[in-house]
Amino acid sequence: METFLTTKEVATHMRVCQTTVLRLAKAGKLSAMKYSSRDYRFALSDVEALTGKNVVVSCDSLPKFAVPIKSPPAWKTDFEVYRAETVAAISELVKDEAWLRKMEQYHPRSNVLLSIEKSMNTFWATEEGWDNKKKSKSDKINWKSTIARTLQYSLVPKTAPYSGGGY
Repeated sequence: METFLTTKEVATHMRVCQTTVLRLAKAGKLSAMKYSSRDYRFALSDVEALTGKNVVVSCDSLPKFAVPIKSPPAWKTDFEVYRAETVAAISELVKDEAWLRKMEQYHPRSNVLLSIEKSMNTFWATEEGWDNKKKSKSDKINWKSTIARTLQYSLVPKTAPYSGGGY
């Protein structure tokens, strides 16, 4: 008596998805018997013959096109790591005088250092900023670009010295 397998059993045996099994049946490489409106049965001998001809990829021998799954960077999984890296990056950024001069050219009526501090305290160094950065596909944060693009949202105007004038 011939043994028949379900689509799921064949997919598990061949280490492919069920759609691939149905495509193989449609291409004539597997003989399928319709069991119900959405279910098919496949002869075990056909499956063994097909898998005997094809190499089944095991975890030990991945094909060249397979990309290993890499773990996310530490800052994407831990807020404290994100905050520490952010503070370190911004402290380096404010030491870059050429970049600060350029930002002051773009925002002449604003206190750039205070604006950067404001954007860090109100958004980027908070969990909301962390959630925003976690959405990105990048593993490394370019803080120069981030601050330059978002500085306009947290500008602090330069204040004139108080002259002691009254009302």
